[in-house]
Amino acid sequence: DKLKILALFNQSRGDHSTGICVDDVVLKDVIPAKEFIIKHTEAFKYQQYDMSHNTILGHCRQATWAFDKGRASYAHPHETTLNGTDFLRLVHNGSLSNYKDLAAKYNVKDTDKSDSMIIAEIITNTWPDKSNTVKGNHVLQEYEGSATVIFYPITMKNTLYVHRDMLRELYFWKPDKDQMYISSMNESLYAIGADV
Repeated sequence: DKLKILALFNQSRGDHSTGICVDDVVLKDVIPAKEFIIKHTEAFKYQQYDMSHNTILGHCRQATWAFDKGRASYAHPHETTLNGTDFLRLVHNGSLSNYKDLAAKYNVKDTDKSDSMIIAEIITNTWPDKSNTVKGNHVLQEYEGSATVIFYPITMKNTLYVHRDMLRELYFWKPDKDQMYISSMNESLYAIGADV
């Protein structure tokens, strides 16, 4: 039920689309969180038993670009592939003003893609082959605008990358060694029992 509560509280961030990913499975739609929970009841029932063995990202959003309103492909979480294999899951809040410049620099075709989709592709395309660490000269140090970006490679269990700039608030709650909750709204963490 914690996931449902988080989704409902975060719906105030936007009701154009809602999405969730559990490890490598992504569900997203262009409906508010309340409708999403009803439509995808089975996904939420499964998660109420034991969430400690999964990496889960959820996102409610207001469309920020005219062309992404009403299109599920623009809903978060975004998913990418690397060498033909599912690779990355990413959510992003904010707006990047130089995303077209970054797309050109990193050879990402930006036709009909949002800033979030481009950032996800750049992170995937610049991922190191062996070290599994994010390079120092990385796109998250080059963007202009305001952003929170959270992502994980699906092949790396228990690994989550979190980036936020100074303009974005982000709240964490770690009730035990196996779980951590992150939200852009502290009220949603209080609603699930956090003492942040």
